[in-house]
Amino acid sequence: MIGIEEKIIDAITDGARDNLNIHMPTILEVYAREGEVSVSMKAKMKPGKNGNMQILSGIEFVESKVKDENLRVVETKQLGLFSDEPKRYPAGG
Repeated sequence: MIGIEEKIIDAITDGARDNLNIHMPTILEVYAREGEVSVSMKAKMKPGKNGNMQILSGIEFVESKVKDENLRVVETKQLGLFSDEPKRYPAGG
């Protein structure tokens, strides 16, 4: 007879395996495109009806890497009213 611990382990691993089977093609596409991919898996146990236990299995990964940056320059000195200095500066200025 299988003990409760083994039943819980089986339910968690079955849920994780199902999630991986469903999402593996996309995970491999991300890996091929980005050169790496992080996959996070979770299991949540909570009481169910009639003394049963519900086990929710989750999976998370990012399908594309987003990289963006911008630069803002804040003038720290006050310019004169009729100053000839430009009010806009190029990036890195």
